Amino acid sequence: DATKMSFDDAAFDLVVEKGTLDALYTGASHLVAPAVDEVWRVLRPGGHFVSVSFGDARSRSQLFRPPSAPGWAQRSTRKLGVAGDLPEGRGRDGSIFVHVLRKPQPGEAVPPLTEAERGERPRRR
Repeated sequence: DATKMSFDDAAFDLVVEKGTLDALYTGASHLVAPAVDEVWRVLRPGGHFVSVSFGDARSRSQLFRPPSAPGWAQRSTRKLGVAGDLPEGRGRDGSIFVHVLRKPQPGEAVPPLTEAERGERPRRR
């Protein structure tokens, strides 16, 4: 259960998920925030969380806001390209995104979220 892991607090330097959050977004989106909170809990300070997803930063905004934590010290999203013959609508065009997030060290500042990370549409100028 991704929302109630049996691991100790701060047990891992790295957590990788591929598709788990995508599955939750499509069928149980109310569980995304608790799952991200659990990742936060089991990561050591300075540890990384890697999420491989069909969703870009804008469509995965809960990933960037752990509900019971101040936020990630570093955040990066990269589009890897299009995956094979995936149906339309998955990552809009079948794109795969890799989100890399780093838990801050004690006392480390957390930068503000970008528009995309907050799930906002770009502002027209």
